Amino acid sequence: MAKSGKGGKRRPSRGLSFLPHSALRRASPAENVRMGHSPTARHYVKKGVKVFKATPSLTHRQYETKQTKARYGFTTPEAATKAREARTLAYESQDQARRVAKAKKTRKLRKRINDKTRRIATEKGFPTGPNQTDEVLAFLKKQFAKHDRYLAGDDDGRLDEDEYRRTVSLAYRYLGKDDDRLRDMLMSPDMMGIAA
Repeated sequence: MAKSGKGGKRRPSRGLSFLPHSALRRASPAENVRMGHSPTARHYVKKGVKVFKATPSLTHRQYETKQTKARYGFTTPEAATKAREARTLAYESQDQARRVAKAKKTRKLRKRINDKTRRIATEKGFPTGPNQTDEVLAFLKKQFAKHDRYLAGDDDGRLDEDEYRRTVSLAYRYLGKDDDRLRDMLMSPDMMGIAA
């Protein structure tokens, strides 16, 4: 039995390096505990084996690396991600492409929302708390739809000056100055005078 340098414990991935990723399965929470990991650990074991304390396993990172190499020929998941960003490697599905785009948008939004942004939202009438961002985004979606109706000829969709300023201020903070909907609103002929 192969031993590691510390404490004589068996190397957890020993014996799994030669297996394809398709021959592995994710361990259950109870199996993770049995192997000495936390219940939420993402370890992989050989399919069809009964899990004991000394059962060899791979970490999620090791499994993902093995899977990436087998599927795409890249040595790391990050290399595959860079190839997708450079458009030299396609996503597995449209659903995956959408999920990646949504996650990127969420990361950008979280980075942009700081204490000052939250304070401004509170000043604009949105209560503090975990749902503040969702409420602001729902408000902006409604305001953009209303403005679009106005541009299509519905006079009831016209935003008054205070409503317009509130919408633009929040959109700038939450969506960023490059957001197409904010640019459309700023370029609206009736509204350009308000923004000036």
